Amino acid sequence: MGYSNFKKIRTVVKKFELDIELAILFPYLKPHLPSEWLNESLAIVGFMPITNKKSKAERIISPILTEVAKQYQQ
Repeated sequence: MGYSNFKKIRTVVKKFELDIELAILFPYLKPHLPSEWLNESLAIVGFMPITNKKSKAERIISPILTEVAKQYQQ
């Protein structure tokens, strides 16, 4: 089943008979402001249409993962 079959969390909870539990997963992490590079990269994405999952990964997720890797190295 593709991810696109699940548009709402309620659908997932019902389909897989899950219980929802609210929790702070990473309480020790401090928020980081995005770099100018990431802001610019994501702004450029707004100019181009995202037509499929591959382009979404390449244009949105990849810059975010790159930013996380850069922050992790510091």
